[in-house]
Amino acid sequence: MLQHSGRRFRLYPWKAKFTDRHGNEKQKWALPSKEWHQSVSEKQSFDIEFEKVNLTDEQYKRAKEIERIEIPEQFRGMCIDYIMYGDLPDGFLHHLWKIELKQEQEDQDDLLTDILLGRI
Repeated sequence: MLQHSGRRFRLYPWKAKFTDRHGNEKQKWALPSKEWHQSVSEKQSFDIEFEKVNLTDEQYKRAKEIERIEIPEQFRGMCIDYIMYGDLPDGFLHHLWKIELKQEQEDQDDLLTDILLGRI
C-alpha cells in the first residue's frame, strides 16, 4: 500500500491476486510495484490480477499526512494501520507523533472555540 521513496512513503493502492504453486489463492499489496509482480508471474508461469484499492476520503487524507513526514521504511505497518483505521501508537515516542500532536491541537482549538462561543 505504501512505497518508500527517499525518506518518505507514498501511496501505492494496488493489490495483487494470484494462485501459488500449491493452488492456494493469495492476495497481497503489489509491492515493490505491479511491474515487479508481473515479471515474477511471467517467470514462474502463474496468472496474476491487480486490483486498485479504493480508500475513503478519511483514509486518503491520512495517507497524504503520511506522505509529508519522513519515516523509516521499517515503520510501514504502523503507517498502514493509521491510514486504514486511524490507529496511532500510544504516547509520542513514535514516528507519527507530529500527526498525533496536530490532532490534539485541533481538538483543543475546537474546545476553546466552543467555550468562547458559549456552546459549553
